[in-house]
Amino acid sequence: DFDFYRPRYPELAHLNSVRLRDHFASIGQSEGRVALSWLRSSLVLPPVMPDGRDRVLVALEDAHPSTTTAQALSLIRGLSQHYHVVTVLTAGGDMARAITDASGTAVVLNDSRALAGEDARLLTAELREEFQPVFAVTCSVASRAMAVALEQSGIPVVALVGKHASALSQHGNLL
Repeated sequence: DFDFYRPRYPELAHLNSVRLRDHFASIGQSEGRVALSWLRSSLVLPPVMPDGRDRVLVALEDAHPSTTTAQALSLIRGLSQHYHVVTVLTAGGDMARAITDASGTAVVLNDSRALAGEDARLLTAELREEFQPVFAVTCSVASRAMAVALEQSGIPVVALVGKHASALSQHGNLL
């Protein structure tokens, strides 16, 4: 995935596609470099079908039983009455099926690195292009970098972090 590999590894941006592929095959893979974009390497259930409703992103750290996950599931169910909800999970868990069923689309990331630093910006760009959300809701401190990247790209963000609120500082127009 050249469109992902080049910006993720800027020191290789000068290589043409053939040399970039050769680099990954001979060096990059053994170094643990990521070749596919975060969204392309994730499980997306089901694909978004046009239904005329605006789309909303809801980002969760995982689907393990907790007060935060239960509240997020309730939020997803409520939002689903008016929006096509695209839920982004960084890991599965016992409540993953309920969250997937309540969501219009669920994206289960295969690597938590997608939520940190520059990778969060790359993932956010993919999510924005693919789903075109009108706003986003983040439900954990782990999705902070994603919340900031979404907000910087012009997508309004509601950050629901409960007891972890002190770990966040306001950035821009985060709600």
